[in-house]
Formats: sequence, C-alpha cells, structure tokens
Amino acid sequence: MSWSRLIVGASIVGSLSAAADSSAQALSEADLIARIEALEQRIAEQEGVLARQQDELEILRQRGRGVPAAAGQSWEPPLPDRPPQRATTTLASAPTRPIQVGQGAEERVGTEAPETEGQEEFRRPPPIEAIPEIGGVLTPRGVLQVEPSIEYVNSNVNRFTFRGIEVVEAVLLGVIEAEDADRDVVRGEATLRYGVTNRLEVEAAVPYVYRNDRVTTLVDPAGTETPRSVTNEVDGSGLGDVEFAGHYQINQGLNDWPFFVGNMRVKTTTGEGPFDIDRDATGVPTELATGSGFWSLEPSLTVIYPTDPAVLFANAGYTFNLPEDINQDIGGAFIGNVDPGDTFSFSFGLGLGLNERTSLTLGYQHDFIDGTTTEIDGEEFESNSLDVGSLLFGASYRVTDNIRANLNTRVGVTEDAPDVRLTLRVPISFDTPFR
Repeated sequence: MSWSRLIVGASIVGSLSAAADSSAQALSEADLIARIEALEQRIAEQEGVLARQQDELEILRQRGRGVPAAAGQSWEPPLPDRPPQRATTTLASAPTRPIQVGQGAEERVGTEAPETEGQEEFRRPPPIEAIPEIGGVLTPRGVLQVEPSIEYVNSNVNRFTFRGIEVVEAVLLGVIEAEDADRDVVRGEATLRYGVTNRLEVEAAVPYVYRNDRVTTLVDPAGTETPRSVTNEVDGSGLGDVEFAGHYQINQGLNDWPFFVGNMRVKTTTGEGPFDIDRDATGVPTELATGSGFWSLEPSLTVIYPTDPAVLFANAGYTFNLPEDINQDIGGAFIGNVDPGDTFSFSFGLGLGLNERTSLTLGYQHDFIDGTTTEIDGEEFESNSLDVGSLLFGASYRVTDNIRANLNTRVGVTEDAPDVRLTLRVPISFDTPFR
C-alpha cells in the first residue's frame, strides 16, 4: 500500500514539473519576442535621427561651397557659447594687412556664424588672408599671433637721355646717355598681433632690410666711336623702420550692411635714413638707406562685404609724412628742411574660398605720392609726383588649425611701380591665459 502511494505521488510530481517547464518556456519566448520588437523600434528611431543629421551635414557642406540651400532646408547651427578658437589678421589682411590672417578653428571666405561677446551677439567679418594691408578679421580676444615673413622686390629701369641738338631726323649732335638700373630689396619681418578685445587688435612689426642697386650708364659723346660704360653698385643692410598699428571693427555687418574696420599705422625712424648714410666727397652715397628717415601716420578705412562664395573688399587711406630739418652740407650744398610728399592710397578686389583650406585673392592697389619739397641753399625745390599702381594676386592655405601660409604677388602696371613684389607670410596663433 505504501509503495503504491509513493508511485502515484512521483507521477503527480513529474506531471507538475513538466507543466511548469512548459509554462516557463512559453514565457521566455514571449519575453524574447517583446525584446526583439523593442530593439527594432529603437533601431528605426536611431536611423531616423541619423538621416536627419546627414541632411544637416549636407546643408553645411553646400554652404561651405557657396551653394544656396534647397527649399525646406532651413536648419541653422546653434550659437556657440564663446568665440571659436581661431585668430585672423587684417588683405589683409587689406585687409585687411587685412584679409591679415593664422587661423584657429575652421574658417572660410563667406558669411560666418555669429559669435558671442559677453551677452551680446558678435559677428566677425570673413577673412582676406593673402593681403593683410587692407585689414579684415581681427585677432580674437586673448589670442597672440606671431607672423614671420619675407619679401622680395625688384625694379628695373631703362632710361635714354640725349643732351644736345637734332639737326635732321636721326642726326644728333651732343651727348647720349643710356642708363640701366637694377634694384633689389629683400625684407625679413617679424610681426606680433594681439587681440585686446574681439573688436580691437594691436600689432608691432620689426623689419630687417637688405638692398642692392646696380646702375650701368653708357655715355656716347656725338662724333666719336668710343662710348664709355660706367657701372656703380651699392648695397646696404640693417634694421628697418619699426611700425605700430591698431585695428578696430566698427560694426557687426547686420541687416545686409558691409563690415567697417578702422586702421591706424605709425612708422618710426629706427632704420638708417637717406641723410644718415655715408657719402663720398662729391655727395654720392657709398651705401643705401634701410629706412625712410621720416615719421609717418597712416589712417585708413576697410570695407568688407560678404557675398557667397566671394568676399568683396575695398580700402582707402592717407599717409602723412612729417617734415624734418636736416641741416647738413652734402656735396657742397646745404640741405635745410625736407618735407616728404604725402600719399593717398586705395585698393579693391575680392577673396574667393576654394575649399575649407584654400582661398584666393585678386585686387588692385594704387598710390598717389606727392612730390618732396627740399630746401637747398635757401631755395625750395620740389620733385615730381609718382603714381604707383599694382595688380594683386594672393593665395592662402591653412596648414593646421593655428598655422597658415600666405603668398602674395604684386605686379607693377605703372612706370613708377616696382616690377614685382613677392611676399610669403606664415601667421601662427597661440592662446594666452587672458583668452
């Protein structure tokens, strides 16, 4: 009797265990199906988010290439919490010095996202990198920019002079002089720029100058067969004229207005001037000057107007050269007061961004230089005025976030302009503790 009860009890326990296992298996399959459905829903949501991000990225890429957004593509990037980590100078950097500009974070020629200065919205004009003289985007607050540069200038002048009379056409009686002057200048310069605020930038430039002039004169007295050729070569090197400058962004370019940047440059007389060099007994220089010998002030205004994918720029300025009493006897003549002519300058052009790293600049610059008034033995003499016109070609390449390489070429288009001027600049930006 007891054995039969045990057998029945074991059968009941086995049946209950099998039912429990079957119920547990059914519950596991239902839970697994629910989890799979939840994961599939999350994957679908993530795919939607990814698709929207891809659309937004494509809009940004099109804007970087200057392509207008298509209908319905109205996404705008959020305002940054503080100005981006970048530094640019004044094409100029102007301008411009100065679309002048090493950059930090990504930048391109065209309209940039607004920046914040304190609680107020702050917009910075697009850079004109290759031509810093015109002014442009200023160095951000607390950023120090170091810019080494080297410049080569070449001028070649061929002049034919006849002193005498012309009896008939092509028959000359007198002295014929032909002069060939080849002048080379190599200028190395170290420039420091610092952003006092997001609107105000100060800079200082210390140049070292090497000059070489080679002048060959051919003198042919009429009626002889013995023309004489005389070659005179003179050079000079040393510290040039140190310059100080300030640049201030006047407005933010809102409501489709251009950006205005005010510039002020002061040139000192640290270089050796034309009345400081050594001369022989006849007053002929035995070395060349490395500076102008006169203080000068140059206020100017830069206007920058972004119109994707290009940036239009213009600059106008006036240089005041201060007169000075020389009071020296040179070659038997007493030189009294000398008043260098003032200069009115203007330039204009456009900057074009090719991609995120490379931009080009094209422009024209013209300088109207008044004649110099010199007092010699109590009488005043004025030299001829000069017109110096040059075509501007520039290219800029962003090597890293903080280093740029800018190459600028100027080609003279007037008689008084140098034939060619090549300038290579490498702006390097550093953050300071005051940023």
